[in-house]
Amino acid sequence: MIYTLRILLIAAFFYNLNIASSIDFESENFQADTTLLKKYVEQIWKFRNNKPDTAIHFGEKAIELAENTKMKSYLPQIYNYLGVVYRNKGLYTKSIHNYNLALHYSNTLKDSTQIGYAFNNIGGIYRLQGNYPLAFEYMFKALRVFERIEDKEGIGFCTINIAIAYRKEKNYEKALEYLRYTLKIREETGYKSGIALTLNHIAVVYQDMGKYNAAMQQYKELLKLYNELDDEKGLAAANSGIGAIHAIQKNYDEALNRQSKALELCERIQDKDTEIIVLNRIGEIYLETNQFEKALEYLHKSERTSKEVQTDVGLIETYRTISVLYERTGDFESSLKYYKMQSAISDSLFSEANTKEIARIQADYDLELRTFENINLQEKLDQQKIQNSLLLLITFLVIIIIVILYVRFRSMRKMKEKLAESNQTKDLFFSILAHDLRNPFSTAHGYLQMALDDFDSLDKNDLKEVITRVYESSRKNLTLLENLLDWARTQRDQIQIMPKIIHPADIMRDTIQLFKVSIHEKELTVINNLTDDLKCFCDEAMLRTIFRNLLNNSIKFSYENGTIVINGSTSENFVEISVKDNGIGMSKDLIEKQFNLSANEMIPGTRNEKGTGLGLILCKKFVEMNGGKMSIESSPGAGTEVKITLKSSSQQ
Repeated sequence: MIYTLRILLIAAFFYNLNIASSIDFESENFQADTTLLKKYVEQIWKFRNNKPDTAIHFGEKAIELAENTKMKSYLPQIYNYLGVVYRNKGLYTKSIHNYNLALHYSNTLKDSTQIGYAFNNIGGIYRLQGNYPLAFEYMFKALRVFERIEDKEGIGFCTINIAIAYRKEKNYEKALEYLRYTLKIREETGYKSGIALTLNHIAVVYQDMGKYNAAMQQYKELLKLYNELDDEKGLAAANSGIGAIHAIQKNYDEALNRQSKALELCERIQDKDTEIIVLNRIGEIYLETNQFEKALEYLHKSERTSKEVQTDVGLIETYRTISVLYERTGDFESSLKYYKMQSAISDSLFSEANTKEIARIQADYDLELRTFENINLQEKLDQQKIQNSLLLLITFLVIIIIVILYVRFRSMRKMKEKLAESNQTKDLFFSILAHDLRNPFSTAHGYLQMALDDFDSLDKNDLKEVITRVYESSRKNLTLLENLLDWARTQRDQIQIMPKIIHPADIMRDTIQLFKVSIHEKELTVINNLTDDLKCFCDEAMLRTIFRNLLNNSIKFSYENGTIVINGSTSENFVEISVKDNGIGMSKDLIEKQFNLSANEMIPGTRNEKGTGLGLILCKKFVEMNGGKMSIESSPGAGTEVKITLKSSSQQ
């Protein structure tokens, strides 16, 4: 039955290709629902500008397939895409409905990327409707999300939205600042259609500022770029911009020709936003050439379209032009009526209170950004202090480990009944010294030797790379040595437990900071959901060791661009903390071997990282010494979740 369903879905997809014209898929035999769904989603975005009805058709198919096959993780992106399509058609109510659905599903799925896009898209609708304070609030919310997850593409969508809003507010300096920042990001990411759109808005700002030659030059370059991209929405905007400049220069025939081309494109792709602008500009051309009836025809059509899509922004220019028209024809009563209508809308949208509120939102964001930069600067200074004492620390740690090994070996020789175990431990330690410990030391030594030999020729980037590599190597050594030390102490019952009420969230933040280089190298997303009000009763040093080893394992066995989620909850008198990744996972048999040193298989990480097998053994030992429990849930290819349970108070 499942096989039949898949065949039907594939047949339906190819049938849909025949419905939507100019879709050129190569014949493919789709074997999975996921592949089919991805194709649907791609088509929504592909046809969002030029063929919105086709995009909606694929959107509805994608929603149906995602819900029927329980692939709901795609729903936030689908609804965000559909919101963009409805926005392009000028159907703002439907658009914001889809954006709210995207926000709902992305919050449920904890999908930060789609949360950011939903916020930005909602802000865009409020901008189009002229509600600038609310638009800025949502757009800056989105910008914070994308900056936190370091998503450059998302940042670019936010900053261009913010720039357009500043242009509407006639704050051209701020608009250009955000547009140039957007252009820089999009050139870095190679987003061609995004680059074109950014250049288009820069041209519009130049035009608003009266820099007509610069604007005209940019529009002409954009025509070539939009033709290459086959972007009819962009071609409409560029032609209308050129036409507006010709009208200012009183070249009315060429101006009307350009606006007519733009109007034809807008009507074909159902781009209501640009259509309102074009209709106003055609009305102005007919006004300037004293063709008053034709002017009113286009201006009233613009008025109807603005009301249809529920935006007051376009009405300001429409009513202003109608007022001027009636003044020229001597109908002063009608002229005054439309002037008052224009003023009422303009005062509502661009009031002093709105301007102050927007300035407050921008100031709050700037303050938050400066605070974040100061924190980063302090972190860099702290790292430099650590790096200055790196060689001394490594030497000291080597001496400590040698002493520990010597004491451990003497103790084991005196215990005849544990001779086999002691021999095995000795072999393990020699293996660690020969391989796991030697390799990072050799790496650090090699980088330091290179830095000394080529110090004068190294630039800052090369030197930073050397320091980063040495720091990461020393951190791995430190983690290894601390595990060895703790394990040795547990074997001799020399660990003294000093429990107290502590906040796991603080310790987890410190642990994440410790591994930030490894996290960055694998481009992992670490989501720490531990709240500051969560408390447990245990030994702080032991909890740090537990967190360090759990996070180290998750990083080690995660693929690039993976996600690690840390959750915490309280149940009766206990606190449960879990660390979950979507890495390579383990079989049930392998899980059982993790707590037996003699049977433990040393599985390398996704980048061939080596380990000792002590990490999880130490974690389980320390959790149990603090009166808690530890469990592992995993399966190959599905990641691993480690849960620990600790007391929440000293009364238990």
